[in-house]
This record gives sequence, C-alpha cells and structure tokens, in this order.
Amino acid sequence: MKKRTRKQQPRVTRASKEKPPSPTYPADLADRQSVRTTFRFSKAGSEALKSLAKHHGVTFKDVFGNLCATILADKYAQDTEKASSPPKDSLLYKVARVAKKEDTKTTDHLVRKTQVISRGALRVLKEISKEYQIPRDLLVDWSLIVIRELVKEATQKREKTYKEALRVIPVLTSKADTVADNLRDILQLDDPIIARFGLVVTILNNLCSAIESNLEKGTLIDPDDMSQTG
Repeated sequence: MKKRTRKQQPRVTRASKEKPPSPTYPADLADRQSVRTTFRFSKAGSEALKSLAKHHGVTFKDVFGNLCATILADKYAQDTEKASSPPKDSLLYKVARVAKKEDTKTTDHLVRKTQVISRGALRVLKEISKEYQIPRDLLVDWSLIVIRELVKEATQKREKTYKEALRVIPVLTSKADTVADNLRDILQLDDPIIARFGLVVTILNNLCSAIESNLEKGTLIDPDDMSQTG
C-alpha cells in the first residue's frame, strides 16, 4: 500500500512575518510612465521652450520631471509616514504664487502644442493648479519662462568662469610645450616618456579648444572625452 506523504508547508520565519519594506521614490512606476498631453502656451512660454531645447538640449519632460521630482518624492515619503507636508518652498510652488497674481484674461494663450510628460508630473501640475485656483497651462507657461531665465543666468555665470579658465590653462600649455622640447633634448625620440608627455600636451590643447567651442557655440564639454575639441 502506497504511503501518503504530507505536503510540506513552507517554513514561517520571523523575517517572513515582517511587513515588506515600504516603497520609496521612485517606487510608483505609474507616475514614471510617459503620456502625451496638449498644452496652451503664450508667445513667451513657447519661445522659452524652444530656447531650452535649442541651446541647452532640455525637453519639456525634463523641465517638469525636475520641477516635480522633489514634490513627488515628498508625497511618497508621506505615504510611508516620513514626511508631514508638501515642500511649499519648492520652485513650482513659488511659480504658482507668482502666476496667481497674473491676470489670466490678458494672457494670450494662442499656441497649442502636444508634449510628452510623466504621469506623476502631470498629476502634480493639476494638484497645484487646483490648490492655487489657476489654470494648469498658466502654471506650465510661467514655469518655462522662469526656468529659461534661471538657466540663462547660470549660463552667463558659467561663461564668465570659463573665460577666466581660458586665460589660465594656456599658461600651463605653454610651459608643457617647453617641457616637451626639453624632454626631446634629453631622451631618444622613441622613448615612451616623450610619447606619454605628448598626450598630456594634446589633452591640454583639446581642452582649450573645447572651452572655446562651448563659449562660441554652447557645445557641452564631455569630461570623459579627452579628444574632444568642439
């Protein structure tokens, strides 16, 4: 007669009884999904969006993903009882307070454009617009204008420091050229030291060219590409 075997039950340990860890930002995958939504922009807002895309490679989704990131993170923290109130001092709330003072009747929302945005950012825009009793698209419009001005200000500060760097680095480059000449007098031309030091001189010259290209064309400097010249 065949023996009946008892079905082995999974062992319950103390660890398995514990509640799973609460999700943390960015745990809500639905909020990170992209959706296409139509917005109405004023002429100034539309130009701000074009400027951010053309000169800085920043997309609409990038702008509002960053603006809403802190707010979403705080909301997730509230779900896990780690925070008590939304970050009212965040830039998006400040923009909302400014936009509330704007006379919406005189704002010419004429340009309609469909943009890609995350569900989470779209939800935050709707909630803040409702809280401050302003049109969602007015909040979006003002946000783009403010971000463009902040980026413009940061760019001007960076240009000033880059110009200063461009005055300093060539001094080192000139000294490196002198050292390279001295090394050629001391060592054989096929000596690896000359080859290695030649790379140092090339990297310095390329860096100067990359800085000049950034100032003239806005080309971003790649910190890992030592061959970049523009």
